[in-house]
Order: sequence, then structure tokens, then C-alpha cells
Amino acid sequence: NPFRLFEVDLTDGRWFLMSEQILPSGEMLIQAKEITKQKVLEHQLCSKVESLSELALTDELTKVANRRCFVDSVEAELARCQRTEQPAALLLLDLDFFKSVNDTYGHQAGDEVLKAAANRIKALREYDIFGRIGGEEFAVFLSETDQSTALHVAERVRVILADYPIKAGMAELCVTTSIGIALTQGESNFEELYLQADSALYMAKRNGRNRAELFALLTEE
Repeated sequence: NPFRLFEVDLTDGRWFLMSEQILPSGEMLIQAKEITKQKVLEHQLCSKVESLSELALTDELTKVANRRCFVDSVEAELARCQRTEQPAALLLLDLDFFKSVNDTYGHQAGDEVLKAAANRIKALREYDIFGRIGGEEFAVFLSETDQSTALHVAERVRVILADYPIKAGMAELCVTTSIGIALTQGESNFEELYLQADSALYMAKRNGRNRAELFALLTEE
């Protein structure tokens, strides 16, 4: 006999599980069971699962992707770039003299600097993969991006930090960043790109900070 189950939510917030069955006589039998309690528990469980998933993938302080989430996202995007033979770039950023901010103004001020820096970069690169790698180190992955574009983006990131002081408590701090850039045509994995960008970042620090260095240029003679 034809039979179906369906859920109904009423305007007063109650939920019912309805069953509808056609009897041999041709009459329709409808039964209802209230399931409000079960639906409330289901909603609470889903909310907890979503919150736990967000915590697992998000840096607690800055609310951007954490290292694990960033690496997973970049590896997936690298694979796509490799399939389509598109170039890509990894920008590795390290806030200059950050330890002195903590030492001079306290860790709360340091946290404010990290949050402000993350918010500025996130707003600037809204559609790119952006995350906090650890400490005062952030990274941006640019899909389908060549050398000139990567350098342009790095300069925009540098300027948006260097040219506008960050408020941290009662202080206004001028915060700059050093940036290492690694380029790929899709053949590299994340670890290779990271090591190249880290090498370029070291050069940016050594050459005076508040600047970007390109790994590809370091190996050219």
C-alpha cells in the first residue's frame, strides 16, 4: 500500500513526524508523532560539530586559517594548477621585530597587532588562501599568478602594514613585514614552496626588512 513519512514544523516551534498510508478501503490513515525534543537535540549536535570543525581549521586568535587548514587548501589548489598548467605563488610574511612589541608593550598588545595585521591582509586578499602559519608568520597563496603579479601583491601587502600604524592599547605602532616569494608552475608540493619562500624571507630580513624578496631571483646569475 502507498506509504510515506515526512516532517512538519509548526509556527509555534513544534515538530511532528507524519505518516500517511492508503488503506485497502481507499481511506487515508494519517498519524503524527511529536519530535520537537529530537529536532532540538539534532540542531544542538549540528551546531557543536560545526563549531568543532571551525576550531580545527581556524587560528583562535586571528580567526584566519591555521597552518593545517592552509596547507591542505594550498596542496589541493597546487594540484589544480598543475592539471591546468597555471603558475602560482606563495608569499611568506613575517612581522618585523615582533618580539620587541611583546617585550615593550606586553603580550596583549602583541595579540592586537597580530589580529590587526591579519584583518588587513585578509581584507586585501579576500579571494586568496590566507593563513597564520605560526607565531608572527602568515602566508598567502596566489593561484594563477605570475612573477610580476606576485611582486605587485607583495608590495601592496607591505604597504598596507607599513603605511598605517596599528592601535594596540594606548600605543600606535608602526609595524612592517618582510616577505619571501616562491613561484611555481605547478610541479612543486607545499613543502618545497615553503622552503623556497622561507629562504627568500631570510634574504628579506638580511637585506633590511620591510621588503619582499623573490626566491627565483636568488638563484639566477
